[in-house]
Amino acid sequence: MENSRSISDEIKFHTKEVTESPAALSYVPLVSVVVIAYNHEKYIEECILSIVHQETNFKVEIIVCDDASNDTTPEIIQSLCMVHPNIRFYKGKRINNISILNGPSGRYNAFKAIDLAQGKYLSWMDGDDYWIDRFKLQKQVDILETRTNWSACFTLGKLLFDDGTLKDVWTPTLSEFDATECLNVLMSKELASSRMFRTQLFKGPVPEWLLSSFSDKHMDLWSAINGPIGWIKDQTTHYRIHKGGIFQGATSEFKSQLAFYRTEQLLKFGHNDTWLTQSDLLRMFLSLVKSFDSHAIRQKFPFPNSSTISGFGAFGLLSMKNKIAVLTYSVIKKIQWALLPLDKGSISENNDLN
Repeated sequence: MENSRSISDEIKFHTKEVTESPAALSYVPLVSVVVIAYNHEKYIEECILSIVHQETNFKVEIIVCDDASNDTTPEIIQSLCMVHPNIRFYKGKRINNISILNGPSGRYNAFKAIDLAQGKYLSWMDGDDYWIDRFKLQKQVDILETRTNWSACFTLGKLLFDDGTLKDVWTPTLSEFDATECLNVLMSKELASSRMFRTQLFKGPVPEWLLSSFSDKHMDLWSAINGPIGWIKDQTTHYRIHKGGIFQGATSEFKSQLAFYRTEQLLKFGHNDTWLTQSDLLRMFLSLVKSFDSHAIRQKFPFPNSSTISGFGAFGLLSMKNKIAVLTYSVIKKIQWALLPLDKGSISENNDLN
């Protein structure tokens, strides 16, 4: 893949202090379950035990990556390691944390987990979520072994609120999602802890946009580019909604900025993404420009001029007609921004990749 790098390369690039990796298991597991943890002392034991108690006819490894939690999360994980030898505990250091928009993120932890994964399949879990179906992994492996064209699959699940209330998330109407349908319909409407990927998709060269703005959404998109994402109807997971969640506790301004950044990265580094349709490209470019109607975007990002926009990799994929449309729109909007006062209360979120 032209001008692409691997997740291993990205780890080396961002490592400021080398930390010891957990030893590999004496056997090669079929499934690697990744747990991303940070200050999850209230939830981490339930999370890990819901994985330990999975009933499968294959071997599973559990890779727990903790980003130097300052509560008792590491001690709880370590105690579980003493009882369950298939847990591989990576004790991260905060100095290696990769920031996004000047704030901490889970990227380094996620990259390290993928790099450590030995299984054919990769299952994902945040340290505050847990599975409710003991056959979750078995069901997903069974279908991925059968549907060899699927790049990933997900299950259904529920949101769990602090007061114990449960809420259904979403029931798809499509049986599977290709890259275009992933971009326009799916884009992580499913729960992160419901997903299973083919690990090999993340072991070799990956697009720059996946590395620069790694997220559940971009994991989905990269998988869907390599094959459709399918799903099974079973309810297998609970996703916690609580104030301590990093994204859940963020302001609407930050969520708006993060959505903008992710779209910007895809368009900036998307010169190889020929799967993008003209209608999607046009919509995303126009939406990116329109995002500057928002105070949240204008206070964080420089105004896009014609040179900046035309320098985006994905701009080269546009037809001449659509290139003219995008550049004309950007000029009109810039004149409008110069003439009209900025409404600081206006938050116009870009949801193209949200």
